[in-house]
Order: sequence, then structure tokens, then C-alpha cells
Amino acid sequence: MTAVTSSPRLGGGHLVSGHLAQLRDDAGSLLRRLPEAGDMVRIRVGWRTVYVVNSPELAHQVLVGDARSYVKGAQFEIAARYFGHGLATAPGGAAHLVQRRMLQPAFHRARLARYSVVMRDVVQAKASEWRPGDRVRVYEQMYDMAIEILGRTLFATGLGDHVIDEFRQCLPTLIKDVQHRITSLIPIPGAVPTSRNNRISSATKRLKAATTSVIAAYRASGTDQRDILSSLLAARDEQTQHRMTDKQIHDEIVTLIVGGTETTAATLSWAFHLLAANPHVEAELHAELDALVPSNVVRHEDLPQLPVLTSVIRETLRLHPTLLVITRKAAIGTRLAGFTIPSGAQVWINMHALHHDSTTYPEPDRFIPSRWDRNSAQSSRDATYLPFGAGNRKCIGDEFALIEAAIILGTLASTWKLRHSTQHAIRTTAGTTAIPMNLPMEICQR
Repeated sequence: MTAVTSSPRLGGGHLVSGHLAQLRDDAGSLLRRLPEAGDMVRIRVGWRTVYVVNSPELAHQVLVGDARSYVKGAQFEIAARYFGHGLATAPGGAAHLVQRRMLQPAFHRARLARYSVVMRDVVQAKASEWRPGDRVRVYEQMYDMAIEILGRTLFATGLGDHVIDEFRQCLPTLIKDVQHRITSLIPIPGAVPTSRNNRISSATKRLKAATTSVIAAYRASGTDQRDILSSLLAARDEQTQHRMTDKQIHDEIVTLIVGGTETTAATLSWAFHLLAANPHVEAELHAELDALVPSNVVRHEDLPQLPVLTSVIRETLRLHPTLLVITRKAAIGTRLAGFTIPSGAQVWINMHALHHDSTTYPEPDRFIPSRWDRNSAQSSRDATYLPFGAGNRKCIGDEFALIEAAIILGTLASTWKLRHSTQHAIRTTAGTTAIPMNLPMEICQR
């Protein structure tokens, strides 16, 4: 196939690096103005041409209708070099479907209910530590809970404590380097013995050693601990009779921890920011919690009766999806928006464009959780709301993440409220997750 070169192209890029600097320094602003150029627009990121999709219809075509024509994009390819080929980073195809089938039992409803007890215990402990007047860095507080919850649901026994300690120490180094490589014009190859690469190598080896040791310990015990690792060890694909190797289990553990910590912490941080900025919504949430959660501890079985809490989380994910773009790469030459996409081309789904579709979301820049009373059914059927992706690559842990966010936010908001301690623009990282990094807030008793 020959690429058609007449699709809309965004101007204003650097002669050499294209739009790379704009993506690195202020990705949100760039993505916000792309829909003005059309439903699909080409930008240049370093030496790559990237096709950015700005319409729900085209997003659905890429993620669902023509999903077999695409594999995970450059962002996931870079992440796989560090974290292995777990379900989140695996390219696609038949092997991916086998992986998904084997991982699915770990996220069945009965197991999610058990995991919710861990979530409840962790947030109760955090709530008891907070004191009125204390100033906290919200993201760090949420991250601590997210990694503790994942650690205790992955490893129900003390055998996993060392693994989580190693992840706490090593993961920030690896994620920072992933972000660096995503936004670098010519990243230094990993084999070059620089101080950065030496740190990366050391962190990678430590995580591999810790994870491999706990897998071996679980195999030796032969006991079902009713946790995620036990589920992975017992998994067998009914169609192929395939079982996971230790390497596959290692990769799944690593990618689950990577994918389930920053994302949850970012969502909760944005939620507290939005509630503080919209006190009328916060008052509605407090009224619901006071009426229906007298114990001040949200349980899994409470969630269906808490529509305001659910809507606050949904609306937070609409305004601040954890991924700024969903990346794909054309596995074969294909057609999109009337243009030819050559094999190997990068295709990005612009989450801001989809989540700010004014037809579906009137006043799209405003935080209006009540909009979900009328929009939830429609948005579940189309591509105007994709916080967890869509199609056969949709995040397998979406229900886990939503339950976790609701239990943490609801329990903390039952006793506490957070207020901005400074007035300044929030800086968002560019890279794997959109994180509000400078968000200090003051703890206030309700």
C-alpha cells in the first residue's frame, strides 16, 4: 500500500523534532487544539509521522472494528523493554487472547469482592493517620495506598512484602526512564554504560530477582492463597491447555503493578482536586455518604447504592483520563478516514477530543458528575468515553480499579475533606500516565 499524503497535517513543528517538544512540555494544550484540524490529523514526533484520531467513530474503528489491523503502539513497545510482555504490553494476536483468558479468573467478581476487603483495610489505616491541618502531597498519599493494595492482593502472605518494597524503591526510576525515552528525540541506547543506564539495569535486576523468588516460593508451597499470584499459577487455558511459565507470570506481576499504581493514584488525586474546586458537588457527595455509609467505611456491597460517588469517579476519568492518548501501530496497511495508513505507522487516539465531545457532553470543560445520570448508557455503547480503552485490548483490571477508587475516595471523604494549600497551575507529567505532580493540599475535618 502507498500512503496518501493529503490528510490534514498540523503545522508549527520544529524542523528536526516536529511537535516533540510541545508534547513533552505541554501535551494537553497540543491535544486540545488538534480537533480543529479534523477528525484525523498528522503530526510529527521526532522522525515519526503520527496519525492522531479525534473522532469517536474513528476511535471505535481502530480499537474495535479493525482491531486486528493494529498492535500496541510505541509507548507500549518501550514499556515492554522494561516490564516484559504482560497482558498490558503484549503486541496482540492469538497469544494475547490466550494470555487474557488465563488472566481473567483473577478478576472474577467473587475475587474482586475479596480484594475489596484489602482495599477497605488499607484506606481505613490511612484515614486514621490523617490529622486536621496537616499538609500532604496528595499523589504520594494515593500512590502509597495503591501499591499497598496491589501488593496485598497479589501476595496474600508475607512472602510478597520484599517484592513490594523493591517495587517502591525501583519502580520510580524505571518509569522516569520510560517517560524520558517516550519524549526524547534520540534516546541513548540501553547498552551504553551511562550512569542512567546503570541505574536502570540495577533496578531491573532487583525487580526480576524479587519477583522470581516469590514465584518460586509459591510454587514450592503448593497452597492456594486466594490471591492473584495463586490464580496465575493455577491458570490453564481451556482451549490450548497452556499454562503460564515463570517468565510469563513475572511479566504479568510487573505489568499489573505498573499499570495499577500510578493510574489509580492519579485518578484519586484529580478527584480530590476537583471536589475542592467544586464545593457544591462535594456537598452532594458528603450528603450521600452521611446518609448511606454511617460507619464511614465504604464496602464493596455499598457501591450500587452510591450513585454520586460513582458519578464523581466517572466524571474525573472523563476530564482526566489516565492516558492522554491510546497508542496503536498499524500491523498491516489499512484505511482510516478515507486515507491509507501504511504498515508500521503510529496511530494515536486523542482522549481529550473524545471525552470533550460537546454533543455527548454539554459544557465539556466543566466538572458535572450529574451528567452521568443521562449519559452512562450512551457512552457505554460508543467511543466517547474510553478511560480503560475498548475492544479486545480493554484494560482487564477496569472493575478492580473502579472499585478501588470508590472505596478509597468514599471512605476518606466520609471523614475528611482536602483543600488546596497553594494557588498555582497544576503541572502534569508527560509520559505513561497524566499525573498531577504539584498538588499539595490541607487535610480538614468535615
